[in-house]
Amino acid sequence: APAPTQAPQGLAELIALLQQKTQIRSPDQCAPEDFLVYFDHCFAIKGQGTVLTGTILQGSVTVGQLIDFPELKIQRKVKSMQSMHRAVTRAQKGDRVGICVTQFDPEKMERGLGCAVAIPGHPSPVAPDYSTAIALVHRVRFYKQAIPSNSKVNITVGHRMVTATVRFFC
Repeated sequence: APAPTQAPQGLAELIALLQQKTQIRSPDQCAPEDFLVYFDHCFAIKGQGTVLTGTILQGSVTVGQLIDFPELKIQRKVKSMQSMHRAVTRAQKGDRVGICVTQFDPEKMERGLGCAVAIPGHPSPVAPDYSTAIALVHRVRFYKQAIPSNSKVNITVGHRMVTATVRFFC
């Protein structure tokens, strides 16, 4: 391993390559109309469909609009909505909302994202699905076991825990 004062070899080239090959939009780069909601609860109502409750993070949604659920790779149409115990036809950024969709299994998602559909049948550009991430990590001083590269670990991302294979480099 290089000395602590020496810059890691190849890191600048790796960063440049990743920036060249990826197109990541931060929330401030998304168009204001790009709908994004974080659902914190999901439950079925017999004869109605599945209600997902959450907070709209950006954009707006209307009854009849398609919503993409990137984690599940499915899209569903908004059947009805409620906000503050009142039926609404439109909700926008900052609103707490209950969104009812049909043909959605509430067991498949407790929490997660929903977003706008640009082209029906195609994944949303608002919340892309990533299979790889590069992160700066620090060892927890109380954890004494070694964690070698290619180890499987649980990582918390938002309210979701995912299993990942870690590869360390410096």
